[in-house]
Amino acid sequence: MLSWTTYEAMYDAALNQPEQFWLRCGATYHMEAAACDGMQDAGG
Repeated sequence: MLSWTTYEAMYDAALNQPEQFWLRCGATYHMEAAACDGMQDAGG
């Protein structure tokens, strides 16, 4: 599981560059897919 600091950095990235963030989220954090799904909310 990623640390909360990492999630905070990911959240900042999502606010500033959402498209790039979700691409990284799917590629780099593949094992954290559940967290990505929960954060997306829209299901995109």
